[in-house]
Amino acid sequence: MTDQSITNTQQARPAPPELSSALYARAEQLVAAGDLDAACGLLLQLVEADCADWQPYNDLGVIALQRGDVETALYFLQQAVLREAGSHTAASNAAAALQMAGRQADAATLWGETLARHAPDAPPELLDFLAANLREKAVLPAFLAGLKHTWLGNKTASATPPHLLQRPLFLPLQGLGTLPSAGEVFPQETLPPVTAREFFTHSTPAAAPEFAAIHRYEPGNAIVRPFSDVVQTDTAILVPDFFDPEHHMLYDTFTGHVVPLPGQNMGVVRPCSPQQYLPRGVVLNSYAVSNWAHFLTEVLPLVAIVEHCGLPEDIPLVLSEGILPQMLQLLSMIKTARRPIVLIRAPVRIGKATLFTPVSTVVYDYMDALGNRQPRFTAQDTLFSSFALRLTAAALRTGHEHRNGPGTKVFIDRESSIRRIRNKAAVLRLFRERGFRVVVPESLSAAEQLALFSQASIIAGQAGAGMANMMFAPAGCKVITLAPATAFGAYGYFRNMAASLGHELYSFGFAPLPGAYHSPAHPDFDVDIDLLDHELSKLS
Repeated sequence: MTDQSITNTQQARPAPPELSSALYARAEQLVAAGDLDAACGLLLQLVEADCADWQPYNDLGVIALQRGDVETALYFLQQAVLREAGSHTAASNAAAALQMAGRQADAATLWGETLARHAPDAPPELLDFLAANLREKAVLPAFLAGLKHTWLGNKTASATPPHLLQRPLFLPLQGLGTLPSAGEVFPQETLPPVTAREFFTHSTPAAAPEFAAIHRYEPGNAIVRPFSDVVQTDTAILVPDFFDPEHHMLYDTFTGHVVPLPGQNMGVVRPCSPQQYLPRGVVLNSYAVSNWAHFLTEVLPLVAIVEHCGLPEDIPLVLSEGILPQMLQLLSMIKTARRPIVLIRAPVRIGKATLFTPVSTVVYDYMDALGNRQPRFTAQDTLFSSFALRLTAAALRTGHEHRNGPGTKVFIDRESSIRRIRNKAAVLRLFRERGFRVVVPESLSAAEQLALFSQASIIAGQAGAGMANMMFAPAGCKVITLAPATAFGAYGYFRNMAASLGHELYSFGFAPLPGAYHSPAHPDFDVDIDLLDHELSKLS
């Protein structure tokens, strides 16, 4: 095989004969039975017939890779990539083979082409590759070359969608705080002291004593994408002031829309032609709306601020289509009745967009964590504007004031494939014996969750999105979190949220256990029942 990058932007060629489904099915049975030699014989018959389907070539490449024959694997996987359409399996396997061959730059080029063709349905292996290799000198230019090659398009290839023929944009990354302010909403505030007991040792620094002032900004002619962390103008890519492309990952990079260039303060932007135009709009469609906790602490407070500022009621709230029904219910509780909500599924252009300084600095060194490097946590990480959170909580709890009495004890049950409590049955039994009501919040409407947690005196559960329901609880509530104790855990998140709301936090960290999930931030764990029972006896 010649030493060249695998590429899926070759000239289109006449379709070879169709795949013999019966022959391929028999080959798959032989693979499953472990008879690889016989399977290869059938697959080679298909290949020699110049089969149009990519799968026989892919299977031969994977078998060769398993046997350590990287050059043969690359030959067959190259053929699979040329034939593959509507999938990224062969491209992912080919990139893995290139990495095994030590050809990181070639792998980067292929990943760039794959991302450009398959965004937003990009393979998770891409994120792992970027995290592990993006800082290598030759990798980033090769990755961008593959991305640009496919975005610019091969005009003779019929499979190239028309929208990929546009030239990508190179725009500077610009912090939101560099824009002219349209008004200060809240001045810089001194954050309340943390009231927390932590039953494990970790290196998360103490919270910073102050939160920066919150401003309103109104950039013109802004392009806004669904589930996007950035806003694009004619001259810049607007990002939060605390964003660091060397360590942080924009969701827009994973979907192939914006790729920051580390060390250059620039980004390459996938071109788009918005079909919808809004004269005004409050931009609330960041990736935070895909997660309950981030929605409660990063998006909903901005709606409370909109009403606090008295913005005209005809300016709509712009969010991404597909958010949870409970989120829409909470929005209706916070906003004025006449303010419209616009849910977008494609990029829109806004004549005058309304943006606010983030009300939290929830950053995570995703590039470092996936690259299995120690992430950085500083005193500025996972801070929350106490003013914004309490403004939101007060608006939500109107009509749900805490009644006199001991209050409800609630344990939040979490159903997830990550950060699982292996001895969950014993944990649930203990909390029930201690008088806790066990609930699954996502099974309740927003009104039902608000009614329940507004009367809570103790909220306990596994560290996860549901714990953000402490937002609904009266100040002084005791909050108990259970989590794996790892170097990648952002322990300050719930600690600082609880402090901003005036709660007391009791944080437990337990030894991580091996699990199927690939990220070191989310291992399974066992709870020390005796330790937990001893501490609960003091609280209850």
